[in-house]
Amino acid sequence: MKESEFYGWALPQLINSNITVKFLNKPKHLNCGGWFAEDKKELVVCTKHEDAFSIFIHEFCHFLQFRDDPQAWSLCTGTDTFFAWLQGKDFSKEDLIQTSIDEIVRINQLDQKDTEKLYRASFEKIFVDVKKGDKKIAIYDPNFGLKLFYNGRLIGKVKDRVFAKRFFDIWLNKNAKFKNLRNKLLNLD
Repeated sequence: MKESEFYGWALPQLINSNITVKFLNKPKHLNCGGWFAEDKKELVVCTKHEDAFSIFIHEFCHFLQFRDDPQAWSLCTGTDTFFAWLQGKDFSKEDLIQTSIDEIVRINQLDQKDTEKLYRASFEKIFVDVKKGDKKIAIYDPNFGLKLFYNGRLIGKVKDRVFAKRFFDIWLNKNAKFKNLRNKLLNLD
């Protein structure tokens, strides 16, 4: 699909949902290239940003999550959100990193190489080898990003709200690969 076709497909969905779409003629606003704010019912993109179209796609995906899966969306916005999970088997740090990157790519339809380059270092900082029965807790703070605890000990923080949202999408998105875990986390069983 061409860029113009995507806009032609996406914009009517936003307008029909009473979302105000703002294109700002600047590279950044409030230190950000764009955002979707469900409380203000607006999607904003800075058109002079070098990745303006990618930002539009990303924020449009947030709109779709808000529209199509409000329960999961509500868990990841507003106040701090957290979840804990017990791993049922051993995972190496590298397997966790690669699976996480693969899922971010799949869910958000991103380029594998770009995503790897963008997020690998962040995952390297927060992941460790996991043994059966270990407990991991992730905390999403929309004003900060992600904090990850392992067996009760803070093992890492990533001050990147987009990264944090994409990390939570691995587990909470309606297209999450791990459906049973998603259902358990969202209490949908």
